[in-house]
Amino acid sequence: MNSDSTVTRFGRPPRRRSLLASSLRALLVALGFSFAVLLLLALIAYRSNDPTRLLVPLSVAALALSSVVCGIAGARFRRGQGLIVGLLSGAMLALSVALLSFAFVGVTAPELEKPYLLYLAIPMLAAFGGIVANGGSEKKKKRPRRH
Repeated sequence: MNSDSTVTRFGRPPRRRSLLASSLRALLVALGFSFAVLLLLALIAYRSNDPTRLLVPLSVAALALSSVVCGIAGARFRRGQGLIVGLLSGAMLALSVALLSFAFVGVTAPELEKPYLLYLAIPMLAAFGGIVANGGSEKKKKRPRRH
């Protein structure tokens, strides 16, 4: 048996998805996760005495969690290159959040002081998630056992 960890059972190297496909799948996972977390946090805010006070902190927390999950999912789908796929999927998430915020411009909500910093933080958090996801996935070459 071959001791090389990159060779599968049938002698072919494992197939990696393209960078763009992995980023798009990670974006879909992050949007689904974001929807679920926002629903949960909306229920928490609804139970409080003043839900408008909690609107901005809870939505920023949900976006930060979603961007980290986006990077983790992208790195898992790509099976490597966590930094690059995290940055790309995070940029796609930031673009989708920016487009959604432009679509709902007339809706009155508490404003963030500097939303462009949030748009810059999304790819950075996703890249962090991608690095974390690949931190333990590097397989070391197995040493032959001594008898």
